[in-house]
Amino acid sequence: GQIDAFNVLASRICPDWDYTTQTWTGRATSNPASYFVLALQGAANAKPVADDGIDWENLQDFHDFCRLKDLKFDYVFEEDNMTVLEVLTIIAAAGRATPQRIDGKWSVVIDRPRTDIQDHINSRNAEGLTTTRSYFELPHAFRVPFKDATNDYRDDERLVVCPGYEGPITLTEVLDMPGKTDPAEVAREATRRFYELKYRPDLHQASQDHGVGTATRGDLAMFSNEILSEVQVSGRVRRVEGNLVQLDEMVTMEAGQSYALRFLKITEDTSEENAGAAI
Repeated sequence: GQIDAFNVLASRICPDWDYTTQTWTGRATSNPASYFVLALQGAANAKPVADDGIDWENLQDFHDFCRLKDLKFDYVFEEDNMTVLEVLTIIAAAGRATPQRIDGKWSVVIDRPRTDIQDHINSRNAEGLTTTRSYFELPHAFRVPFKDATNDYRDDERLVVCPGYEGPITLTEVLDMPGKTDPAEVAREATRRFYELKYRPDLHQASQDHGVGTATRGDLAMFSNEILSEVQVSGRVRRVEGNLVQLDEMVTMEAGQSYALRFLKITEDTSEENAGAAI
């Protein structure tokens, strides 16, 4: 007879980075980097991006980051009239990243620690320095709706308690995680979101003229603001003789205290290695 309805668990074949052979190959995967490429070059994109419009080295690094962190993306786009950027934003978020386009090439900025300082923003090379802090009460727990991959992708919800909270759970908020289907990953990423809210309450802003700033989006930059600390002083170096450094600003020092001095050195070498080197 006629089958009125049926269910199927399907896997999408898309470009996937094979770190063992160092090549892109077509296969089933849940890596966000692979779906990022699919969104750019797949049939669903009315204007597919050519190979020279993608930063492949960056996306290979993104793929490895997601693989090592066990970050996955399994999502069915059913929304209408979504732009390519909106789709890329949802996919990249599953890998703790955001999309960006530099020099005509698509790539991502991964939210992870960095050690190389690319700029030191202060009152001498920027203006409009402001710092604002958000004061809010953290919920006792997040309620995360998701499709459970361990239970035939049925609709489910996980309650993730705020780290360190003990007591009755009376204040909760819904936290959406598109593409997350692994209960363990849902718990881990929701816990990470709690730590983000707790340890990133400040917003620092500044304006720099074109050509002054050396950092790009995602780079590590130091920030000096006299509003945050009166002992911070920004100045230009007039001359250096041995251990003597002369600045064009007055600096008050107290005996028995330790002080640090950071130089922002701009060289004539415009290569990426030397641009905005911080010492």
